[in-house]
Amino acid sequence: MRRMGVAVRYVRDRRQWAVFSRVDGKRRSKFFGDGPAGESAANEFAAVMREENALAGQWMTSAALPCDDVLRGWLVVHRPTLARSTEETVGGLIENHLAPFFRNRDLRTIDQTDLIKFVDEKLRDKKSAALCINALSLLRRVCELHVDAGLMQRNPAKGCKALVNRVAKRYETPKRPVDSWTADEARKLIAKAWEIEKRVAPALEIAFATGMRRGEILALKWCDIDFARNRITVDKSLVRGHVGTTKSGRVRVLPLAASLAADLQGLRREQQAQAPWSDDLPVCPSRKGGHFDEHNFSRAWRRLRRKCTDVRPLAFHCTRHTFATLALEAGRSIKWVADVLGHADPTITLRTYAHALNVESDGLDFVPLEPRSSVARKVARSGTQIRKSAR
Repeated sequence: MRRMGVAVRYVRDRRQWAVFSRVDGKRRSKFFGDGPAGESAANEFAAVMREENALAGQWMTSAALPCDDVLRGWLVVHRPTLARSTEETVGGLIENHLAPFFRNRDLRTIDQTDLIKFVDEKLRDKKSAALCINALSLLRRVCELHVDAGLMQRNPAKGCKALVNRVAKRYETPKRPVDSWTADEARKLIAKAWEIEKRVAPALEIAFATGMRRGEILALKWCDIDFARNRITVDKSLVRGHVGTTKSGRVRVLPLAASLAADLQGLRREQQAQAPWSDDLPVCPSRKGGHFDEHNFSRAWRRLRRKCTDVRPLAFHCTRHTFATLALEAGRSIKWVADVLGHADPTITLRTYAHALNVESDGLDFVPLEPRSSVARKVARSGTQIRKSAR
């Protein structure tokens, strides 16, 4: 169990208020400013730490196991092991879905009936099956730790994915192919972007030409582009204001088309002429030269979409679907597209973009069938006579 002490003190040598804490024997300190403002900030920080300490002490104990406090305590203890985006996602699952539903129910009293009610309620509220799977998978993970520690005899969320899929069949609707633009629509979008949203235009070109995700494009730096070998290295992504690894955590190298390379080289010359420049700067920067804020990018994208009235108003992520669809329609293999998109398994690509594969339009009669009805036999005979007379 995590043990922690928190103290607020004024450090005269530094003329600053500080919060000193000891977590499992390890001492830490955080300094704030001087005066009443510094003291207030230090006390607020200390209060948060004490609250987190209380939650951390409750998340794995032999006493009562209230679901909401246990989940929050797990997040406090395991936060250092999570990516920032994952931490926010998990926090949202706890505060918006799991805690409001299960409240302070003891983990040991939860059974499959409760899970079915949870999934059914979420699906009736138009939430996705994927959200239900993610939420219950988190509950399963926390319960499994308690089972391993001997604090629970069974894991009520074991097999939650299959359970969600069974409930979801009741609400299933026919799946449509992913949305994508035509090549003509893509050209119109890019042309309009260069006209009214010049900071979005390079990102749009890169997206249509490579299938990169938005976060990967916004994190892309000039040092990641090798113009000599015509390739782009994708090894990071901007997610919720922080640059981290890609979604899969793997590095991939993409081919750089000649037309895109020419446009990017022109963009680089423009940026070099305007401000102090280095290879470590973003390819698609903000007005101040740093990474393009995701919210500002989304606002600019929506403005562009409203102005481009002759193009369907799809989400920016559909640039990725457009790249994959056009590549498959052009004859690229599933394996090639999967590698470029960063899919770990080509079957994911096949399942998502099967509609884009070239399919012969003519059917084949592998087994000639004898006409069953008398009308069909007459039609078949007349057809035979016509063919004979034609010969």
